[in-house]
Amino acid sequence: MQSVTIGTHHFSFSDIKEKGKELLTISSVVPFEGDEGIHYFSYAFALAQQWLNGAEAFAFHTSGSTGAPKPIILTRAQLEASANATIQVLGITSNDHIFHCIPTHFIGGAMLLIRGLIAECDITFVEPSTKPIELLPEQHSYTIASFTPMQLYPILHFAQAYEAALGQFKTVLIGGAAIDDLLERKLADLPKVVFYHTYGMTETASHIALRKIGLEKMFHVLPGTEVRVNEEGCLCIKGDITAQQWIETNDLVRMATDTSFEVMGRIDGVINSGGVKIFPTDIEVALGDYLQLAPMHICALGLPDKELGQKLIVFIAGAKELEVNKQVLLKRLKGYQIPKAIYQVEQFPQTVTGKVNRPELLKMIHLAREIPLR
Repeated sequence: MQSVTIGTHHFSFSDIKEKGKELLTISSVVPFEGDEGIHYFSYAFALAQQWLNGAEAFAFHTSGSTGAPKPIILTRAQLEASANATIQVLGITSNDHIFHCIPTHFIGGAMLLIRGLIAECDITFVEPSTKPIELLPEQHSYTIASFTPMQLYPILHFAQAYEAALGQFKTVLIGGAAIDDLLERKLADLPKVVFYHTYGMTETASHIALRKIGLEKMFHVLPGTEVRVNEEGCLCIKGDITAQQWIETNDLVRMATDTSFEVMGRIDGVINSGGVKIFPTDIEVALGDYLQLAPMHICALGLPDKELGQKLIVFIAGAKELEVNKQVLLKRLKGYQIPKAIYQVEQFPQTVTGKVNRPELLKMIHLAREIPLR
């Protein structure tokens, strides 16, 4: 049908091409003044109008996970290359119906919309939230969705209702952060749905590789993209998605084949403590398993130290009273991976894209409560 739906309102691609976000005012979908939701919908309709009218350049911002977000311009050819590769691999057709619950301000949400426009899918928008599955009807016809891990963690606590909703999809993409073992096992128990963990960034027009959750440890590169590692072991990417320019990432990887790899951690996040390299993700996952906390509530950082160069410390977000037993941790971590100190704060500072602002978090150390490591 080639339509976009918000609530009970349906808009054809041709109407969006002609009027864009003006349709939202005309139809009174939501109050235009004072409603944050309209900002998401308005931006999405403006982007769709640009695309349908053949715009050749699109402005985005990088994630800002290691610094201030930076503006970046991607061409139509780059976005088309990315979208078509995913459409090909996932077998997306005009019979698919997309459930869209992530902001189109950022590349993940923008590309989900663009894939739908190219494949001529029906697209239903809901306001982005931490629990978008709650907005799904008991029975729905959606076949494709994209979520962040944070949006899926509630399935661990409301399993029955969430499993029923998720189980009706055909394909679900999950990106923007690492997925801990507990969530991965829960998703793998839904056999009717293919869950893909995505790897990519704004500079590569969204993901360049996918891995099937519960079935694969390695990411597999999408067609049309070439990868290699540099001298430091970081992934480099080239293809139409990068205008045939090599892009060097800060992600340390282990290549399995020329087209598959495992992400080991970020070189700029690796903690060098006394000459030993410590990967924060290893610490966050192990502590999350021990404390029964999602890794999104745990952040391992390197604090400058005269003797070690950097010493490993950990921040935990939340008000829950916690105790940490060093001997129990040693069953999950090696001695050099045991934090020198663990601190608790109410919540982590975030970048504009919702990722942990690590430099700002380090500044909070004097305000944090130290958790004894017994």
